[in-house]
Amino acid sequence: MVPFSKKNTLEQTGFKLTDDGFIHSGISYKFDEVVETICYRQVFELNTLFIGSDFTHSIGILFGMETGEVVRLTEQPTWFSKSTLDRVEHVQNIFNHVSEKTFENRVNKYIR
Repeated sequence: MVPFSKKNTLEQTGFKLTDDGFIHSGISYKFDEVVETICYRQVFELNTLFIGSDFTHSIGILFGMETGEVVRLTEQPTWFSKSTLDRVEHVQNIFNHVSEKTFENRVNKYIR
């Protein structure tokens, strides 16, 4: 089901990467505080008889913090606007960067 409004987008959360972490909703987080990363991505294709195919893209990323807090960032289509592949790819690149920077910290919780 397509939502009416977008939530947790880059613009709404003010998400920014920094040298040692990221800022989300005005709060600074360090990479070494991230203990879990989750990404879910979806492509929906709508085929119509005379018009052809239309694609919508969405992505959601979650960062689990050592405090138990979950930081969310999403890009999804709504009834009134589409998500472009460029915006979804940008969020995917953010996820990849944070995952790379937090890999050792996330593995350490299983090694200890």
